[in-house]
Amino acid sequence: MKNLTFLAFALCLTGTIFAQKGLEITAGFTPGVSFILNDEDFAEGQSLNIQATFAYQGGLTLGYNFSEAIGLATGIGVAALGQNYTTDFDNIANDDQIKYDRKLTYVRVPLLLRVGGDPTAATSAFFRFGPHFDFLSGAIGRNYGSANNPADNSTNYRDITKLLSSEKAEIYNGFVLGMTLEVGGKIRISDQMGVLLMFHLESSLTNPEGQDAAVYSGFPTSGTLLDPERGTAWNMMAGLNVSFLYTLTFN
Repeated sequence: MKNLTFLAFALCLTGTIFAQKGLEITAGFTPGVSFILNDEDFAEGQSLNIQATFAYQGGLTLGYNFSEAIGLATGIGVAALGQNYTTDFDNIANDDQIKYDRKLTYVRVPLLLRVGGDPTAATSAFFRFGPHFDFLSGAIGRNYGSANNPADNSTNYRDITKLLSSEKAEIYNGFVLGMTLEVGGKIRISDQMGVLLMFHLESSLTNPEGQDAAVYSGFPTSGTLLDPERGTAWNMMAGLNVSFLYTLTFN
């Protein structure tokens, strides 16, 4: 009797889970601030003062919900990250300080586990977490000069050639593995539609800078002139994700 009761309960539970399965499509955009953190950059002090930098990421995801709460999604999008710098020397006016930046763009493929709250509620919790796979599409550095002596010297880090060779220097890696965490909520519009508002935090897990960054990039280094060294850099971003969500349910 106990076995029959358990079997009946399991069948009912399975039927409920299958009834709540569905495809989930999101289209989202995340404005925020980014940083490229590196020990050698920090060690430069007044000659390379890190500034907050506008960044964004966004794209489309297609997910499969195993139940009303749990699902897995992937998709494609773009991430534009970077870092602004300025000199901050003592006894020099702000209009005479030099401005720099580095801008990186990636084609992004995320793989996110999603956990949601009650889908019938007007508002509910929503959480996404997982790795993202970034493929470099652009890496540009600029020196803007100062307000009193402006300039616009641009460097494409993907076009730098090694000395005595026609081979391109690997200043930035073509692939970067990262991790995304998004925590917030869902505003229900209907059974199928909703709006997501989530705090977005991400970091690279592998070094975005390539094996030739210490020698050919012009970035700050440690070590010696003949054997320069540059530690691991970290791409980081924080922002607010706004997404439109549509769920296609089926039995």
